[in-house]
Amino acid sequence: MVKILYIGPDRRARGGVASVIRTHTHYLTNNRFSIRHLATVEDGGRLKKLFVAMKAYVRAPFEIAWADIVHVHTASWNSWRRKAPLVILTRLLRRTLIIHIHGGGFANFLASMNRRRLGLNTRILSQADCVVCLSHSKHAELVDYLDRVPTLILPNPCRFIPKQLDIRLKSGVEILFTGWIEKSKGVFDLIRAFALVVKTCPETMLRLVIAGKGKIDACRELACEYGIEDRVVLPGWLGSTELKKAYEQADIYCLPSYIEGVPMGVLEAMAFALPLVTCPVGGIPDIVEDGVHGLFIPSGDVNNLAMVLKRLIDNKDERETMGAAGRSRVLARYSPEHVCRQLCRLYHSLLAGDEPADAFSQKDRASESGMDKQENFNVQPS
Repeated sequence: MVKILYIGPDRRARGGVASVIRTHTHYLTNNRFSIRHLATVEDGGRLKKLFVAMKAYVRAPFEIAWADIVHVHTASWNSWRRKAPLVILTRLLRRTLIIHIHGGGFANFLASMNRRRLGLNTRILSQADCVVCLSHSKHAELVDYLDRVPTLILPNPCRFIPKQLDIRLKSGVEILFTGWIEKSKGVFDLIRAFALVVKTCPETMLRLVIAGKGKIDACRELACEYGIEDRVVLPGWLGSTELKKAYEQADIYCLPSYIEGVPMGVLEAMAFALPLVTCPVGGIPDIVEDGVHGLFIPSGDVNNLAMVLKRLIDNKDERETMGAAGRSRVLARYSPEHVCRQLCRLYHSLLAGDEPADAFSQKDRASESGMDKQENFNVQPS
């Protein structure tokens, strides 16, 4: 049995990285893999996070020595700073190492460093046997920093894929946002745009649901400022059951971000046949085709966002067509089975001492030949 150590946030933590780890674990544990987890961060205050990190460093030598493969899930800034010593330790203990880069800001994080720090961090990255990127755009941003380390372009798996969908019979239109509630996600732009939409169709039953953790009070204040507080719902962070209900009840999913990796909310909304209004940033263009699965708007363009939302509110047929196309794409290419099958190949390839590209057979390549270039998740040399 292959022994895999996942290093990253606690599986119970909120956020996309923890969700990916949970999904990988669920689908790989019964597939000839034994998986352990070394949590470097948990939800909570600074003291708790410091305690969890210190505990991880104490456990790390024993956990890494146990593993055949160490799979490090990291984002930028503090996430990478916590993981970098564990990357070095993994190499010292001569274990196979995968660095899986999440989030949309890792290239900007590296670019912000002075020459000495950049050199140190790129040398640490170069210790990996494979670097996993979420999309072709993220790979393109990072390729100059990877010093010819083999890379695998592997999307996040969609954890929620309902077997069938209930017909939406309710009156009115509900717009849904999920995730971290902060400026970089465009959530305040969304509230302003929604206020413009309400003005243009005051008689229509419209509702905006902003589900997540972060600047909830600031959202509430902004909604009151525009006089739409009775139409904006702020339920906080939703558990799995409540989140599925939110997708089922929504008519449009909106994520007007400024920066992204491959957002889980977009994949989940597509699985629930929701049309998308989002921005062509990060890995989103790898998933979403403008005019087919949803509509793109420039980040920060409130007026354009309002017009696009109004267009979908007024056109139920277009919403349904886009939603159906998005669900088909997720079922075919972003299911946990599809993504984890490629991850299995990577693990076996690395342990066999092969180049990662050898993990993909000619048969698999042929079966993917009908995909767009951005959806052909082959291993690439940097």
